[in-house]
Amino acid sequence: DLPWKFQVSLVSQFLSRSPVAPTIGGLSNTGNLDTTAGGYTSLLGVLGKGYSDFLSNSDLQKLVGQYNGSVAGTLTPAGLAGIVASQKYPTITLPANYQLGDVFSSQDLRVQKTITLHERLQLRLIGEVFNVFNVSNVTNFGFNLAGRLSLTGERLPNDTFGLANQRVGQTFGSGGPRAFQIAARMSF
Repeated sequence: DLPWKFQVSLVSQFLSRSPVAPTIGGLSNTGNLDTTAGGYTSLLGVLGKGYSDFLSNSDLQKLVGQYNGSVAGTLTPAGLAGIVASQKYPTITLPANYQLGDVFSSQDLRVQKTITLHERLQLRLIGEVFNVFNVSNVTNFGFNLAGRLSLTGERLPNDTFGLANQRVGQTFGSGGPRAFQIAARMSF
């Protein structure tokens, strides 16, 4: 509460980036996944590592180097079992620029002025700003390391790896683009 019957309220939201488990799309590490329906396998699983902690760009580069040096070019379990004839683990090339997620930040502000019109009649004027600093909160990052196949059957680098596909929700208070809202409320 402020003088002259003004009220101010703030909502602050922060979220650190989520852990990432990069995948290799279009193949099955278990040998029983239907790869025609978009099967995938975890890079960490192929290397015998569990899903843990946060990967940095340098961690990922080391893991891709280990994978390319010891796994790439060998038959997958589905290839060995004859489920997907001669399926091999592809060589992975990381794109030049990528992110492993992003932080979320949003500051919302509300100002309200109460005007007493009569003993039991009040008018409240409300102004709100959502995402005051207009932070571009992005989400839905692509973490598939395997690119599409070329006409010659060569696996191309996935240029969409580590790129966000969309901004966070477009509704008020969700961290989307800056938005304003005004309202009036009568109480009696």
